[in-house]
Amino acid sequence: TRTTDCLRGLGAVIETRGEKIFVRGIGGDRPSASQDVVDMNVGESGTTCRLMMGVVTAVPGIYRFHGEGRMHDRPVADLTEALIQQGVRVTF
Repeated sequence: TRTTDCLRGLGAVIETRGEKIFVRGIGGDRPSASQDVVDMNVGESGTTCRLMMGVVTAVPGIYRFHGEGRMHDRPVADLTEALIQQGVRVTF
């Protein structure tokens, strides 16, 4: 799914065992925390977009969020405004 792809992009290890999914995080320190832009393709998943926008604020780096179809028409202003108030730099 889009969420697991985005989490893997942060360096998380995700394993499926039967009907369960196990996620081993990275403790807020991306393995290659360089200035490389990390691609967050959320497809058409508004839930993934909103979830991951919050998650990446805990992991230093530069992130590019984009989607497909009508995803770019969906509202995220309230979330981005809240992140900006917390000191996150957002560029559209």
